Amino acid sequence: MTTLRLQRQCSKLYNIFDKSLRIFQSNNLIGMYNKIQYDNEGGNEKSFLGRNLCGESCFILKYLLENDYDNVDVFRNERQTGFGIEDHVFLYVDNHIVDPTFRQFMVDPRSKTSNCLYQHTLFNKFHPFMVCLPNEIPQFLQNILNVNKFCYGTAFKNYDDIKHYWIFQENITNAYNLSEIIDKKEKFEVRNTEYPDYYFKMIDYITSQLDESVNPYKLGRRNTLDSKTGIMATGNFSHKN
Repeated sequence: MTTLRLQRQCSKLYNIFDKSLRIFQSNNLIGMYNKIQYDNEGGNEKSFLGRNLCGESCFILKYLLENDYDNVDVFRNERQTGFGIEDHVFLYVDNHIVDPTFRQFMVDPRSKTSNCLYQHTLFNKFHPFMVCLPNEIPQFLQNILNVNKFCYGTAFKNYDDIKHYWIFQENITNAYNLSEIIDKKEKFEVRNTEYPDYYFKMIDYITSQLDESVNPYKLGRRNTLDSKTGIMATGNFSHKN
């Protein structure tokens, strides 16, 4: 149930995450979506890729998840390659690895159209965020690679080729401090020149969306004090299942 709950929460937050990342990237969509999927689906959960955007994605998703989870940690690992230093960042939440950009490691260059079974499976059957207990990751990714092998006869890579992306090498949680920046902004303790403009545009968007999501009237709590807003819900509310 814990895994399912976390998966559902990530699904619920996707639209806010997507819009926030767009703002943070100043609407530069390079790497954000898979081009084949984007041409067919537009920019959404069925096209999200996050290539070279693991840091930015975790920066935003960490804050969004902190509204429901007390401890959201950020881990980074790195390795030397022939092209220099390669690193990756992921979240660790309630004993689960949450990786919002895992798809970037699973795209097969042999997939040329959205009609490809593997392409369709990766982007339409799996949520863009990988949510797994660490010991479940090998089977989760192998299931995807099995579809790839079925389509092409041989898989374009093996699990051993990518398993290093989810090594707990360095805890860098303190550097991912969007909650602190938002808190300072609300207390007027941060100068507009301290961060780029897109920080504040993103913050304004996120806080407006989360304020709506915890609105006591929308949640159907009447005559109760909301723990997040401190507002007493006393108005009429009509709830339909």
